Amino acid sequence: MRCRLRQLGLCALLLVAACRAPRTFIEVNEPTSPLVARTGNVRPLDPAAHAEPPPAEASAVELEPQGFVLDNGMRVALLARQGVPMVTLDLSYDSGRDDGPDGLAALAAYSWVDDQDVGFTFPALAANETRRISSTRTALHVQAPIASLDPLLSHYAAMVVDPKPVFSDLAFQKRRVAGDLRGVLVQPQAVALSELGRRLGDGTSSEADQLGRVENLARDDANAFLRSRITPRRTMLTLVGAFQTARARDRITALFGNWKATESPPSTPRELAPSPASEGLTIIDRPGASQTVIAIGAWVPGSLSPAEWHDADALAAVLGGPLTARADARVRLHGGDSYGAHAFVWRRRGGGVFALESSVDVEQTAASLRAYLDVLRSGREQLPSAAELAAARARVFGPGAVSATGLCSWLDSWMDTMEPFETFVSRTARTDASKPEAIRSIARRILGDERLRIVLAGDSSKIVPQLASANLGTYRFAH
Repeated sequence: MRCRLRQLGLCALLLVAACRAPRTFIEVNEPTSPLVARTGNVRPLDPAAHAEPPPAEASAVELEPQGFVLDNGMRVALLARQGVPMVTLDLSYDSGRDDGPDGLAALAAYSWVDDQDVGFTFPALAANETRRISSTRTALHVQAPIASLDPLLSHYAAMVVDPKPVFSDLAFQKRRVAGDLRGVLVQPQAVALSELGRRLGDGTSSEADQLGRVENLARDDANAFLRSRITPRRTMLTLVGAFQTARARDRITALFGNWKATESPPSTPRELAPSPASEGLTIIDRPGASQTVIAIGAWVPGSLSPAEWHDADALAAVLGGPLTARADARVRLHGGDSYGAHAFVWRRRGGGVFALESSVDVEQTAASLRAYLDVLRSGREQLPSAAELAAARARVFGPGAVSATGLCSWLDSWMDTMEPFETFVSRTARTDASKPEAIRSIARRILGDERLRIVLAGDSSKIVPQLASANLGTYRFAH
């Protein structure tokens, strides 16, 4: 016992001594390349240069998001939030796969983000690094103490202003991409949604076809793709955290303002080309499956205004957003035939897709499908109630997503629009941005019966008889 007390007393003394000791800050000299960053000099950092302002000054810090475009076309969004001395940075670029062979965008993205290992480059900065790779954008997402902001910005600038060829293990990255594609082939939800995208004309080839092409890609292909994509007009930097907006803006302008790159002309948006209405229902046979994945979608025209896209997001939340939304209430709560339903909108060049997806008891496939079609029709006929709007607004991107990651995702979606930043914030953050009449109007525009395409992934021997007796029309099989 006495030994234990001595140990506790020693720990307490050490803790007090540590708290009283002056803090030591370190900063890596601004690197000209990731290699210099790894071997660069380390010098004492002036604490005053990064110290947070006193409380009296903190009240003057702008709490509203600010967005601006540098002279070279690069977009920047800043949101200062005092409190925890942390900062979250998102550096993203347009990686849409419409502009290259299948699998190339993913291969380049994996190679690029793996080469930018911030945690390895700056081990003293305690950075928490994640990657966000989608079919349209690639983001390097880092959370770190506020004292790390300057060296991280310098590193980010070196990554894009003076990019180096990717040097990661290409064979390993190919295996990762192939693994992703094979994962789609074995996951019922992914299979159904991927086929739904093709039925709605998103222009992508099947995952099986893409597997054969990935192996033929070379390192030069990845480097050429990155050079064409990581340019000022295709890149955006987002900061959320306990920084001073004016100082961060000046620093970003100094680091990225002189960045020049050859900008390739933007690709011509390709309007979606849905399959004929006669092929409106597709079955993907999965013998022995106890559940059926139902995916229902409609193509969204690229001519929608930013406000109408926001209305479409709100419509998805009303019909199939949170639990107890219309689709979920109809099939899960009242019928007990599903774990839940989810509706969402995904955007692509030249348009987008409105989709509703759910997994149901295979014996209730036809009944659940009819119920979900009724729910979609209700969007055209019924105005959202006050309760539905309240739940929908909590789901649509906006400052309601109070985490730093959620706020970064919200601000980064400014890149998907060509509108002024103030208009973007007003449209997406206001609680009254979508009116009930506007939501019903967009439903009537995009959810007509003739626009719907349906994909069912399940045991066809149990599904087909149900479809015939329920008189749900003709169908085709996907191979």
